[in-house]
Amino acid sequence: MSDSQWMSAIRRYRDDSEKQWFEDRVLGGARELAGALEARTKAQPERFARLLLTLPEDANEAYYGAIVRGLKDSALPLDLLARVAERAHHRPGRPHGHWLPQTIASHGGAQLSPELLDMIAWYATEDPDPTDEHWRSGAAGEEPADGGDPRFHGINSVRGTAAHAIASLIAQDVVYWGYFSQFLERMVCDPSVAVRTCVADACIEILRYDRPLAIGLFLRLCDTEDVLLAARSIEKFIYYTAHTDLESLRPIIERMLESSQGAARKAAARQATFVALSHESARALADAALNGDAEMRQGAAEVLALNVLTAPDLSYAHSRLIELFSDPDVTVQRLAGDWTRRLKEVAEGGALVGVLEAYIKSPAFRLTASNFFRRMEGTADISPALLLRAGQRFVDVVGTDAGNVAGTNAFAAEQLSELVLRAYRQAEDAPDLRRECLDLFDRLLEVGGYGADKAIEAFSR
Repeated sequence: MSDSQWMSAIRRYRDDSEKQWFEDRVLGGARELAGALEARTKAQPERFARLLLTLPEDANEAYYGAIVRGLKDSALPLDLLARVAERAHHRPGRPHGHWLPQTIASHGGAQLSPELLDMIAWYATEDPDPTDEHWRSGAAGEEPADGGDPRFHGINSVRGTAAHAIASLIAQDVVYWGYFSQFLERMVCDPSVAVRTCVADACIEILRYDRPLAIGLFLRLCDTEDVLLAARSIEKFIYYTAHTDLESLRPIIERMLESSQGAARKAAARQATFVALSHESARALADAALNGDAEMRQGAAEVLALNVLTAPDLSYAHSRLIELFSDPDVTVQRLAGDWTRRLKEVAEGGALVGVLEAYIKSPAFRLTASNFFRRMEGTADISPALLLRAGQRFVDVVGTDAGNVAGTNAFAAEQLSELVLRAYRQAEDAPDLRRECLDLFDRLLEVGGYGADKAIEAFSR
């Protein structure tokens, strides 16, 4: 379509009243035409940026919005971007705040003018959206908006979107931090919890240039209801700062550990445990998590399992992880048992053998045996003796459930059978070991272990 044809169509379809209804789709109307306009803008950004400058004042806002969205990441010349942004920004009611800050920020590598930055700052501090915290509750009989997630609500609001755009710009260049610093004091006090989850992104990026100020802004940001503390962006900030500025962050971590928000308690437990792996000064916080409720212990288990090989203080990490293998909460046991993702890095006599021995004897082993044997299959350095002890323990704890194909133990039995077959074939000069392999095969066959019969057939060949 030529520009004149586009203008003719835009004048004709002023709203969605002219539609054609088919069995499987609806054609016509401003929204459908706007969708096509956005796609063409992405393909020819300069052409359609200039088209926006000529749109009628009474054109449907869907057309303005479509071109603004289509210009994101388009490498538009800055003078043309400024003219487009000015036109869209001053539309009645300023309806394009969801997209305009993102489109402007996507050109941040070209040193944006103060006028363009002013527009982003306006949406971050002055736009009325969001007016309500719709994520808190839905209408009668309905689920809360945005899944009850303030973060999701925030990034779909105008002020939240603008805050995210500011964060991306600050990350690009200290010049942008110098400009937006004057607005952050106000942004961290935004009345919306949802928006504050997005402002936390900006606080994270400020750490690049001024850590004390970033931490100060973050503490002010958190001076609101506890639901904010459950946001992932809050935990991310703590992750980046607690190792070097624990005492400044300690009050927030303590508050999170005592919060009524389960996600906040779990996040605090993760970060307290992570810092405690290298700093004794954080051990009291970590101990509070390890002795806390199930959600806190789950958070600690995630960190201990992930850092079982890399923790600066392996003795501390291993002793705490081993405790969680026998935790009364089965979810904690499963999370602790997931340390076996590092199994390929275990060597006979290495640092993890003690953890492996304790794991095999623990309740966590039964819950995660299928993962254990699957991961063990690609491990060359685990001793056959240890494999056989694990196999005997598996038969002891699962019994005939090793043949139940509806559960994971059947898969574990199949993996174990293949591992034992491999160990048998490799033990040509170890008759005692071969005898133990056959004994374990006998036990697997007795309980109907899935796959044991096939392994025996392969052994016979």
